[in-house]
Amino acid sequence: MDLLIKDNDRAAEYILGGDIPNALSILEKMEKLMEYIATNGKVLDRNIIIVCLYNIASAYQANWQLEKCAKYIEAVTYNLAQSIKHDELTHVPTRGKGMDDPHYTSMKAITLRKKQFLVKVYLQYCAVTSQLNKHEDSLFQSHKKLNVS
Repeated sequence: MDLLIKDNDRAAEYILGGDIPNALSILEKMEKLMEYIATNGKVLDRNIIIVCLYNIASAYQANWQLEKCAKYIEAVTYNLAQSIKHDELTHVPTRGKGMDDPHYTSMKAITLRKKQFLVKVYLQYCAVTSQLNKHEDSLFQSHKKLNVS
């Protein structure tokens, strides 16, 4: 896991610095490693998957490879929505503490941040699909965003 996190951080620095080819090289290796881990029955933190996929989408968008970007954004929205559903099903207040349970309120805050990020990703998808002249898909996604918020 630590290797994936370090590689992701390096790739993000390359993206911010405008070195998209090096960023994509690292991110594609990360994606292959994650696929290898998953196919060999190991558990992989969904948050790492989400961040890696989002960074790949951002690199493709920066490189004007919008079709590829849109596909990765779709993968991000799927994984992020699944993560939010999981959070909402598993994070319940401790019996007798209710909203005074600090762990519960902390987890609710994390879930809220994930929802905010999901809305941002939907908006990014709308922009990308609009640039691809797929305006109906863009409109559909904007309506989904409204249901999240």
